[in-house]
Amino acid sequence: AYAGSHEMLSISLSHRSQWVGFEGAPAFNTLGIHTPFKNTRMGLGLLVMNESMGLRKYTGIYANYAHRITIGRGKLSLGLKGGIGTGRFETSDLCDDIIFTENDNRYLLPNFGVGIYYYLPKFYAGLSIPLIMGYKSSESGDIIAYHDFINYTYYLTSGVKLNLAENWQIEPSVLLEYNKAGGIIADGGMGLLY
Repeated sequence: AYAGSHEMLSISLSHRSQWVGFEGAPAFNTLGIHTPFKNTRMGLGLLVMNESMGLRKYTGIYANYAHRITIGRGKLSLGLKGGIGTGRFETSDLCDDIIFTENDNRYLLPNFGVGIYYYLPKFYAGLSIPLIMGYKSSESGDIIAYHDFINYTYYLTSGVKLNLAENWQIEPSVLLEYNKAGGIIADGGMGLLY
């Protein structure tokens, strides 16, 4: 639903590394591109993500579509996401351990997401389910896509821009993540804008 909300072509690149120096440490990379279509209510975007955590590798490529509706001074955006996810377990460093080599599964499967986003010049709030499908091993050992409402992960985000001084603003924000297995996880952030 965020696609096209900047009213111009926007590109973002992000990298996160944890436990630097440890073999198999988690790393996460994203590339996002989105733009509105002038004189329409549409926004389109592309998201490429790559995650590595221990033996697990995941790459996703997703197209995003947003339909924006003007409500008062703000806009309500309804979003859809669709694409493919591919992943595998790396076994090359495990020598000939039969337990791991039997489970060397690779997959290329679809996934989808939905979201809603309301924004004003100095406030925003959004709710999304970025991945509707889950992946699991079948009885034959293949990875398959499945759907289960109970396994959804929900994201709720909000932020506000506050004037600090002439040409300066601060932007506190919050992100809440919820799923049945992990409960609620809260993140907070503060941006300084010039």
